[in-house]
Amino acid sequence: RLDADSNPIWKNLNGAHHDLEVLPDGSIWVLTRERRRLPRLGIDRSVLEDYAVHLDASGRESRRLSLLEAFEGSEFREVWTRSGARPGPHGDLFHTNTIEVLDGRVAERQPAFAKGNLLVSMLKLDAIAVVDPAREEVVWARAGGFRKQHDPKLLDGGNLLLFDNRGPGGARSRVLELDPETLETAWEYRGT
Repeated sequence: RLDADSNPIWKNLNGAHHDLEVLPDGSIWVLTRERRRLPRLGIDRSVLEDYAVHLDASGRESRRLSLLEAFEGSEFREVWTRSGARPGPHGDLFHTNTIEVLDGRVAERQPAFAKGNLLVSMLKLDAIAVVDPAREEVVWARAGGFRKQHDPKLLDGGNLLLFDNRGPGGARSRVLELDPETLETAWEYRGT
C-alpha cells in the first residue's frame, strides 16, 4: 500500500497476482498462489494452488481460502473435474485472474450472489464461480460459451459482464453480457 506520494506504507510479499479488491474498511481481498505437491490430484509434480486471501488494513493476512478446496467441497466439483483440467507446463491449475467482492444487490434474484461472497474467474477452467468465504465453498459456478475469460462484473440488473478472451472457436476476443443462470447472451461486442 502506498500513500499519495507513492511512499510505501506497508508491503506483504505473499505471491499476489492478477487482482485485488479494497473494501470500505481498508481491508483487501487478493489472489495469491502457492507451489505445492497435491498427491490426491494424481499429478506427479508440484502445482500452483490459488487462494483468496484477506488482508487487514495493515496488510496482515487474516484469512486464506483455497479455491481448489472450495471447489472440491462443493456441489460444483464437476466444473473443476469435467474438463480433466491438467496443469500447464508451469503447474498452473486454475490461473485465477479476477476477484470481486459482491455487494448483494441481486441476492434476492440469485442467493449465491449474497453480500460478501467472492466472484472469481479461473482461466484454465474456462469458468467463473462464486465462493462463500464463511462456508469456504463454491456456491455457484458456470463454464461454457466463453474461453480464457477475464474480469466478470455483476451488473445492476443481475447479468454478468465478461471479457471472453478467445471467443467462439478461439478466433477472437469479445465482451459478453450473460444471464448467470442460463448463460444466454444478452449482447456481445467483438471487433474485426
